[in-house]
Amino acid sequence: MRVESLFLAAAICHAVIAATPVDVYYPGSLTPLNITPTFDKGYLFVYEAHKIDVFGPNGSHLYDVTAVVPDAKVVHIINAAADADGVTAGAVEIAFDGTSRTEHGGIAVFDSSGKQVCFFDTGTYFPTQVAFGPDHSIWTLGWSGQPSSQMP
Repeated sequence: MRVESLFLAAAICHAVIAATPVDVYYPGSLTPLNITPTFDKGYLFVYEAHKIDVFGPNGSHLYDVTAVVPDAKVVHIINAAADADGVTAGAVEIAFDGTSRTEHGGIAVFDSSGKQVCFFDTGTYFPTQVAFGPDHSIWTLGWSGQPSSQMP
């Protein structure tokens, strides 16, 4: 038992030491909206006016996405997260009247190629952060109430 534990510990140490760090350089502005970029499971999300740029674990630009919400005039993705298989979810603020007044919240889900595969309208629940659970479920933090926030 002691020899097996020692072998396992040596194997783990070797794997950690053998891992080669990778430097990734992003040439653009990381805060075009003064929203700090987020990094999740090796993916970098940069937030722009009505879209997010998604960069893969190797630093390459994978795609940029905009949430599509029927009849919405203004849609902003304010936070995003990656699942282990490259699926992206975004917390969305929506205005239907064309002003900057947030009227609805939602969650947009994109496949690993950047195609929107579904949208969950959360009504007056406004998700501000999203994350994936180990079982691929989507978790959010946010607030619920009357629409009164202003979009960026």
